[in-house]
Amino acid sequence: MIELTHSLNKKMADRYLYDRYDKFSEENLPSEYFSLDDDSIRVDIPQDETKIKKLMDEVMCLIYMEPDNPYNYHTTYASARGFNSNEIVLEIVGNHSRKIFIYNLTQNEFDLISREKCNEVSFVANMYIICNRGKIGRKYGDFGYILSLLDAGHFIENIKCFSIEEKLSFTLDYNPCTSIDMLRLPKSYQIVPLVKLDITDFFVKKQENLWDNENVNKVKFSDTYTGNKSGSLVDKFIDKVLESKVPIVEKFSNIRTSVKVKELLMRTSSQSAQGYSFFPYECPDDVLDEIIDSVKLSLADVTDDLICVQLVMNTDSVRVYEIKRDHVNTKELNDIDMNSLPHDSLDYVDLKNVSVGVIMYTNCKLYEMNEIWYQYTYIKMGEIAQRISNICGTKELSARPMKNMNDLYMKNRLMESDSYDPGYFIVIGKSMNDSLKMLMR
Repeated sequence: MIELTHSLNKKMADRYLYDRYDKFSEENLPSEYFSLDDDSIRVDIPQDETKIKKLMDEVMCLIYMEPDNPYNYHTTYASARGFNSNEIVLEIVGNHSRKIFIYNLTQNEFDLISREKCNEVSFVANMYIICNRGKIGRKYGDFGYILSLLDAGHFIENIKCFSIEEKLSFTLDYNPCTSIDMLRLPKSYQIVPLVKLDITDFFVKKQENLWDNENVNKVKFSDTYTGNKSGSLVDKFIDKVLESKVPIVEKFSNIRTSVKVKELLMRTSSQSAQGYSFFPYECPDDVLDEIIDSVKLSLADVTDDLICVQLVMNTDSVRVYEIKRDHVNTKELNDIDMNSLPHDSLDYVDLKNVSVGVIMYTNCKLYEMNEIWYQYTYIKMGEIAQRISNICGTKELSARPMKNMNDLYMKNRLMESDSYDPGYFIVIGKSMNDSLKMLMR
């Protein structure tokens, strides 16, 4: 089993790191998994009933548009080019009833899609983050699966920020595959459960008839899979993920953070169709210290040393902070070209004035572990990136995730250990791209 797992994980790393820029010519893009009918029934959540309404209004909903940007829909959390492809599914159980809702981002509402009798009496509320491959795959092919993992982490981090401020606790299950059947969604390669959050504490009143409605929304599910079942690497990998019985559960409660929920609105990656560049600006020491502390806090929850984070300071002699769970190392390097950190791209990107480059590495021991740990690690990297982005937003700094990192340059010039591969890259600085924003509120 270890040999098979090692082989498959290694192939995933090779495919989605060093080879990921090759065109996905061998892949058939999946079709849309489901879509809501226009005449779907709206389910209003009473404002005084639950904290979930506040979560929707302050964290989950659309916050602004950029009319001059083709990727123009923005939330408080980062997403691959603003695609927001992950589906948020809510399960409400209690009083011998199970109700399933899907979050409608454009309307900021939960739409009821199914109701059934069950044996459960006690009130439980679970939120599932589900990768909808049919949605993101139309843009990114099977690489969309990796992007969806990162997107899930960005979303989770803002829920954590909200729960800290509201003094709520919740449990995260990073391997919800065993409970996904409870949602009664049609089995398909096109959806992959990423995380389950037990958010029962978010509901102030555990009412027996919460969100009851005689009608169920009409949802169109794809009854066939149009992707390549026979040979796609990601299909084989997801098979193993869905078979995994390894528990990865974290209890999240009130921990230290300097970012308030209202400050999540200040985050920006300043996406621009015209390109991306920076004003000269050196990151202040107090901001750097706050970022380092936040990364250390995030890594404290990560199993072993599965993630290593480097902060590459764009100074005359490039200073690199290397952060792991239990220590921070510092080194200075010469002849590091910040513009060599991204891979060649169709986008115009000039990083010569970037303040900080943040590179997250995955430990190669993942190749000898169960596939679910590979998925878990990418989600956690998304959480760390969002935590850094939130801090930068409060300091009037832009933090931009980079899809086109130069993996080989990073590994050969910055990472001395052969045990780590680059996994995620964001840049921080004073952006020159301040696109016109149209607030949604």
